[in-house]
Amino acid sequence: MHSEKDMKNDSKTLQVGIAEGIINPTCPSSLAGYGAFERISQGVHDDLHVRCLILETEQSVVALLSACH
Repeated sequence: MHSEKDMKNDSKTLQVGIAEGIINPTCPSSLAGYGAFERISQGVHDDLHVRCLILETEQSVVALLSACH
């Protein structure tokens, strides 16, 4: 049989954190990926939203990210 003190030492801790935000790039920004074109952004058309869930134990950390416009 376990005492109350033993049970507290055996317990596992799961820490959970959540966050969300908007991560638009600063303007002006270089538009990479368009070949020989050297274009600069003129503004933000739609906000880029991001959400994050973090799960942490004594042994590991897992982070899940979701981003969409």
